[in-house]
Amino acid sequence: MEEKIPNELTKDDLILYLINQYGLMVKKLAYSYVKDIGLAEDITQDVFLRCYNKLDDFKGNRCLSR
Repeated sequence: MEEKIPNELTKDDLILYLINQYGLMVKKLAYSYVKDIGLAEDITQDVFLRCYNKLDDFKGNRCLSR
């Protein structure tokens, strides 16, 4: 299933949107590897920090797939 990201979002709004949409999924995946909730939360934070830092390179016509 492909999901278009709303084009009208600011960078800060976009990262919040991504965290709301994918944060739990990322944390569950991280936890499945490390089996430590604190470390899984740290990994999740790092993932979204990296995403935030790369948002300027993102082309808005791309889709995210689940």
